[in-house]
Amino acid sequence: MTMFEKLKSKKFLVIGIVVLGFTIFGVVFFIVSQKEKQTKIPEAKINAPKISSHIRTYEGQIKINLNKSQYKIPKEMLVYRLNTNPLDINEATKIANNLSFVEEPLLANDILKGRVLIWDEDVGFLRIIPTLRIIDYQSNSVSTTTIFQNFASENELVTTAKEFLVQKNLYSTQNLSFKKAVYINPGYEGFSITNKDSASLVELSFREKIDNYDIVSDDESIASIRVTLNRNSEVYSLYVDGINQSIPTIFYPIKNFDEFKASVGEARLQIISEGKIGLVKLSNIKIDQIIVNNIDIAYLQESSGTQTTLQPILVLESSIDFQGQNGVPATLFMPAISQEFLNN
Repeated sequence: MTMFEKLKSKKFLVIGIVVLGFTIFGVVFFIVSQKEKQTKIPEAKINAPKISSHIRTYEGQIKINLNKSQYKIPKEMLVYRLNTNPLDINEATKIANNLSFVEEPLLANDILKGRVLIWDEDVGFLRIIPTLRIIDYQSNSVSTTTIFQNFASENELVTTAKEFLVQKNLYSTQNLSFKKAVYINPGYEGFSITNKDSASLVELSFREKIDNYDIVSDDESIASIRVTLNRNSEVYSLYVDGINQSIPTIFYPIKNFDEFKASVGEARLQIISEGKIGLVKLSNIKIDQIIVNNIDIAYLQESSGTQTTLQPILVLESSIDFQGQNGVPATLFMPAISQEFLNN
């Protein structure tokens, strides 16, 4: 081997060693950084979510009809900081204009909700609560008596409702999932639920999602987007009360199965028999037993009105026994973040 070939060989050897060194360093750095990312501990505790319920205590025992292998809950989840800035007058006016309102709004004050903007014109009625970003609209020009026209299919109705929200710049439908359709008739004291053949209107409810998880609430009247259509698929009314603006902050550890079992007494009843039985009626009734059959996770929009963060909760699909009725479907909520990181 010539001197030149020896030098060339040494040069490639050095280059190979350098490249190998950088590769090993990169791999080690990646592994360490991923480990640090996965094991990062929050610097501060977070306030426990405010989960309200008319029923606070259970005389009967809560039983868990699940084992550890069936507890398929993430080990950690993001907590989001909410944008608590109210809508300004220009944003509210733009919403009103998109819904064909042209006059200046009437101003009112609500003790709990603050300033309320009201438009009451020939085209309809609109109420906007800037602090809560609530939009409540009803049209005066959409008929509710088109009983000889068949309703469109459910998929077509959902598409129409979503398109209206987008066209009027009321909400981005990317984060919405369809929840249910309820067929109704207007009356002197509100609306009554009926069947599809007898109804003049259909109310479509949507549930907001974040990071592909549902946003639920301890109050069915909030955390929802509802659009009501007539038989001609025209928008009769809508109600928008969604998060829509949130900023991810930090991952928090979630209760493991043992922590869940130890703290299941914190769970609060939210829905019984798919909402057909009101919790107020059961507030003074003895519940004999609650059996947890399935656990899911979602984010909670509180009814407290003072919420600043959006955090995960455990949703317990259960059955309850009370007053001789057994196995009645029920849903309970409880905090999901590990107790070590919660301020109670």
